Amino acid sequence: SSCFGKGAANIALASFSARHIFWSPLQAAWRMSESAATADFITLLIFWILTYVSAWVSAKTHLSPLLFYLVFGSILGNIGSHTGFHFVKHSPAIEFLSELAITMVFFALGFEETVTHFMLGIKKAWGIASIGAIVPFLCGLCCSLISFPSASMNAHLMVGLSVTATAVSLTMLSLQSEGLSTSKAAIGIMTSAVLDDVACLALVAILVPIAAGQADPTVAGICWVVGKSILFFAIVTILNMFVFPLIDTPERAQAHPFVSHIPGLRCVGLRSFIKIKHGEQATLATLIVGFSIGLMATAFGFHPAIGAYMAGLIMEEGYFKLDPGQNDVVSFSETETNGENVFHHVKDTLENAAFCWMGPVFFLNLGTKIIVKPDILLVTLLPMLGF
Repeated sequence: SSCFGKGAANIALASFSARHIFWSPLQAAWRMSESAATADFITLLIFWILTYVSAWVSAKTHLSPLLFYLVFGSILGNIGSHTGFHFVKHSPAIEFLSELAITMVFFALGFEETVTHFMLGIKKAWGIASIGAIVPFLCGLCCSLISFPSASMNAHLMVGLSVTATAVSLTMLSLQSEGLSTSKAAIGIMTSAVLDDVACLALVAILVPIAAGQADPTVAGICWVVGKSILFFAIVTILNMFVFPLIDTPERAQAHPFVSHIPGLRCVGLRSFIKIKHGEQATLATLIVGFSIGLMATAFGFHPAIGAYMAGLIMEEGYFKLDPGQNDVVSFSETETNGENVFHHVKDTLENAAFCWMGPVFFLNLGTKIIVKPDILLVTLLPMLGF
């Protein structure tokens, strides 16, 4: 027993020495980085390194890289939570980059899709959206009633409402990594998510005042929420039908007969901005339009990602074709003779940013917030194992 005690003491001494020799200086250096205002750069660099590692592991295992974004992010978050050594810093700058990243992801997803395909999907998505909103709410409400019988009904309502929120970003990125972002399944998911967002806004208007004990929901308040949603989609429709098209040929006039008779609108068009400097600023112009509509969506109660998706959806390939008669040659590719590939250049640029180095920042940052509590884990697993 004395030998065992000495061995344990030696192990403890070695662990204490290693902690002070290696761990303490590392923590001190990390604190210095905070005072030098480089913590955000270090966090971003770590996220990019893990993005690269996730892509490599994904190629070896034939699994979605999204899985490894969340796993690696969760490992970082749990190390910080249980040891006090935080590799990543949840600063306002990193949170902003995360929101920017998911907005870029949805913008790129919308840019791949067409309005016609989307509208065909939305006609079939009402059933999916209804089930996707009502069933999770009822499941969350029932589970809360069973698990926390002593809680108030207001708390149960909020649990049901929180479960109703969709994780469509995870699903869409998984489908995109498998090359299925424009499949029927993806369109059904995305159109259902848009309808779910409208339904969730209505539920928030109804249930939050009740749960918070502020006041009973009013018909006017609910109509205002629904009316704002309708107004937002009406503005997007107006942009798609009247503002973005440029009527400068008989073929385009035939494709947009109503717009062709409006003098003020027929000569505006999105292509007038795309073709500046022979299309060299096409990507920048596209981002300005996409993020402007995303910002506008926040005024109507939507996340900017929803607005960015709708912006990408209504930016058709035809808007990026420069006039061949004006010799608008795009300088970024010697193979282009009349701007035919401007759309593909912009699309490739957006996809590279969204899915390769910018979008993963959101999911890695999300993973750092998945904290495993040992006591809760034991309480959950032991009954499942029969103990």
